[in-house]
Amino acid sequence: MIHTLQPLRLRSSVFVLVALLSCLDGLLLGGNRALGLDDLPTPAELGRWVMSFYRHPEPDQITRRVRQMAELKLLRGNRPEAYEMFLGQVMRANPDKIADWLDELNDLPVVDRAVVHRAAWVSQTDEAKKWLLDHGKVELSRRAPPPIVAGGPMAFEPYHLDQLWEWFFATGDDKPVRRIVDFFQIAPSDPQPGEMPSPPEDTTNRAAMANFRIARPAIISAVSLAIQHDRVLEILKECEKDPMLKDRARAWLLNVIKIAEEKRGKPAPETKPEPKP
Repeated sequence: MIHTLQPLRLRSSVFVLVALLSCLDGLLLGGNRALGLDDLPTPAELGRWVMSFYRHPEPDQITRRVRQMAELKLLRGNRPEAYEMFLGQVMRANPDKIADWLDELNDLPVVDRAVVHRAAWVSQTDEAKKWLLDHGKVELSRRAPPPIVAGGPMAFEPYHLDQLWEWFFATGDDKPVRRIVDFFQIAPSDPQPGEMPSPPEDTTNRAAMANFRIARPAIISAVSLAIQHDRVLEILKECEKDPMLKDRARAWLLNVIKIAEEKRGKPAPETKPEPKP
């Protein structure tokens, strides 16, 4: 069966916000006005802010944005790890601001505050560790770094792709994108032009299906974001030059780049005037 490019279906806070929650903007905006919160953005707007952060860093806006996320109950969603990664990488890039940020956000509700504290742990900075230790978070301050950041062994799940993309959104770094490209190798088969990965022939093979559930969203998300972000496409092209890249990963990477470039260069459909009666 041929699987063509479909909309991204990761369980990511950001992707869900942008792709699925835009339809809630009006509803949420109405609720915000009723609460007297006219300046509160919608989830989709916050999602777009996160996705463009690396292009237009606004570290001075972090505490305000985190409060907005908390107000909209985003930090306590299904996968808070995505926000933890984003905020942790922003903290890592701004170590001199961490203590002030954590002090200012220390009055958030307990659930939201815990996300911010875990983001500090994700940053793995001396400044974050000191603040956590000084504020009684001894175990968290001394906890080993998350494997996804440290590159240690871990049981990788599809939602971890979200965290890698959030890392990219925070920094524009190539490291998380390269990690995602590595997962192209576990696609069940080599690509055909214009296709997305198909399930393995034996769908009862649990290992093969697990690999498919990672490789397919890795490839689809790379296409989607390479169309939207120049930096992603640039990194993908740099990855193609890596002599250590495995054959199947390279084949899928070339396919991703080709599809993205075709989509980027495709003009918007023309609106033809209606024929005169």
